[in-house]
Amino acid sequence: MKTSKVEVIVSVLINIVLPYLIYTILKTHITSIIALSLAACVPLVDTLYHLIKDKKLDTFSSFIFLGIVLSIVAAWIAGDERFILLRESYVTGIMGLVFLLSLLTPKPLIYYFAMRFISNKSVMTKR
Repeated sequence: MKTSKVEVIVSVLINIVLPYLIYTILKTHITSIIALSLAACVPLVDTLYHLIKDKKLDTFSSFIFLGIVLSIVAAWIAGDERFILLRESYVTGIMGLVFLLSLLTPKPLIYYFAMRFISNKSVMTKR
């Protein structure tokens, strides 16, 4: 698996820049909760696209996908956009605990995350 600079840049554009632009444009026309939910759909669609295209579940994408879905559901249930904005804090905390617990396994979770971004997979498999 080779990850080029172009792929990383495209990923940043799709998963960070585009949702930010969508939110910024939409928030003046619709409620913040709807604007945030629509902006969060971009990374969801990207994750689903890669899941269908690659026909395999990627650990990194799964974490991102789950975090976004949970935050949208929580925001719609609570009716408050602060839940979407706070998603980063509680998802980061939960992910931190999961990463710490994974240190007890033969291959910690960070190994699988690194596999997505490493330019030469053979370096990681020689362990």
